[in-house]
Amino acid sequence: ASVAKTKAPPAESQGDGALDGLLDLRIASILTARYVDLKLADFWGSAILILQAPLIGFFLSLAFDGQSDGDRGFQFVLAMVAVWLGTFSGCREVVKERLIFLRERRAGVSVRAYLLSKVGVLAFVSAIQCLLLLIMVRRTVDFDSSLPLVFLLLLLTTLSANALGLMLSSMVKSQNSLIASVPIVLIPQLIFSDVLLPNPGQLVENIELGMMASWAYDVLHELPKSEPMWGTIALSCVVLVGMQFAMLLASGIFLRAQDE
Repeated sequence: ASVAKTKAPPAESQGDGALDGLLDLRIASILTARYVDLKLADFWGSAILILQAPLIGFFLSLAFDGQSDGDRGFQFVLAMVAVWLGTFSGCREVVKERLIFLRERRAGVSVRAYLLSKVGVLAFVSAIQCLLLLIMVRRTVDFDSSLPLVFLLLLLTTLSANALGLMLSSMVKSQNSLIASVPIVLIPQLIFSDVLLPNPGQLVENIELGMMASWAYDVLHELPKSEPMWGTIALSCVVLVGMQFAMLLASGIFLRAQDE
């Protein structure tokens, strides 16, 4: 049932406290429940979304059989897979229900509550994807890194990519436009990397700073070392979190613009 059919009581009578009023947690929880129901109803679509992670992990296990996670090529591919999974998980989630969103906006549903509902469910899906990916890769690749830390890094990268997907989905008004825009943001993640461009010029280095795959790679490159540079790891993680929040903020701006 659409949230648009339920009128929220006035703010002064809700009694949910300042935090509930600030973050619209009540409406977000309703939207989250509906979003979960939609995911469960689309069983095959949700299954394919989740099962692509172990399938890609199986391909990685074949390609890097017998190698260690210290291999630079493996590290970069693993970072790219996390970006890929996260972007594709989030990129259709707004544009496919654009008319529903606009109707609910007219009923008073906030953009913040709407995005919160998306982020929560996508985070759960991403955690399952990253876990299944690591289980498959671990079969043939020797990890010198701490597996829990690798999982957390992959999850953080995937969550940032979720935000990228949501931003793309908020920018466009049709799924055809979305299909055209996804490669535009993913291909630069592949091109602008230390692995493919070991001696980049200043301009390319500046572009690399905006590539989440490059920051994730930096962490994966440090973790297998006997004495990893924790400052580099912390900085990369902070940047990934910052990217996530920046893209969620941009998503909100684009969604508000659709009201006009």
